[in-house]
Amino acid sequence: MIAVAVAATLFAPAVTSSATAQQTAGMSTQDWYQRIDSTRKRYEQYKRDQKYKKYGVDERQWIAAEIKVIDIAAGKLTIFHDPIPIVDLPAATVSFLLRDIADIAKYEVGDHVLIRIADDGGVITIVQIRDDVRRR
Repeated sequence: MIAVAVAATLFAPAVTSSATAQQTAGMSTQDWYQRIDSTRKRYEQYKRDQKYKKYGVDERQWIAAEIKVIDIAAGKLTIFHDPIPIVDLPAATVSFLLRDIADIAKYEVGDHVLIRIADDGGVITIVQIRDDVRRR
């Protein structure tokens, strides 16, 4: 019930009322689409915030991984990572781009590492990497 009240408060501009109808009557199509996009972004941020609260983690939690392939020319690292609950991603082998290729110079295939990932313009990227001392 609380979530409904919060969502109604957060997204009130998207609900059509007589006051809203009067405000939007003179809007251009571009303004209308910008308003819809703004409401969508606020809603997506709200969902992410609720998920972070549920798991008690921030967006860039450390994730245990094992290096499978290092492709310096492409700036990619193929890893087997533990589950990432914040994005509902089960344990899997995945190739990620690296924000800074110099970060992997000291690592070899088979090394156990901890990584942090982030969304860089719509592309999931490894933004930090360090030794996983727990698995040595």
